[in-house]
Amino acid sequence: MSDHSEIIPYTLISQEGTDVSYTFITDHNIQYVVRYVCSTDYYFDESSDIGDSEILEFQFVPIDKGVKAIPDLRIVETLVTSMKDVLNSRKNAILYICDGKQAARSKLFDKWYKNYSWETVVKHDGKLVYPDSPETEYVSLIVNTQNPYADNIIDAFSFIMESDK
Repeated sequence: MSDHSEIIPYTLISQEGTDVSYTFITDHNIQYVVRYVCSTDYYFDESSDIGDSEILEFQFVPIDKGVKAIPDLRIVETLVTSMKDVLNSRKNAILYICDGKQAARSKLFDKWYKNYSWETVVKHDGKLVYPDSPETEYVSLIVNTQNPYADNIIDAFSFIMESDK
């Protein structure tokens, strides 16, 4: 594990709107958007006792879809910093979803989680398989354990993953 304290994240620029959204520009002049879209009602129903917690779906893409990604440790540092900020300030949960074509991206996300200190955060993984589709979605849930509904969020997530089998 490398020392991440030496890597400086890019400056996140907060975007106006209903979702938590940021942009940043890399040293290679590539602009990215990072969004945390409220997906509570989509994945969790009224029977899930999660209080007023928000389940935020993490999304990260270059603004110019045609741009080729360039390896850059500051991008990872920026994304991890944004996740920690969202979890610490909101004490909620983040969903990270990758379709079957993005299995490598899911593995990369696992690596980030393992390589960084998350303190009061736990991660749970699952898969969604849809009966009418050959695709599998890889899903990770990251929860701030200081959220008073953390156990309920984890239980609801586990139930969704189990009921999908």
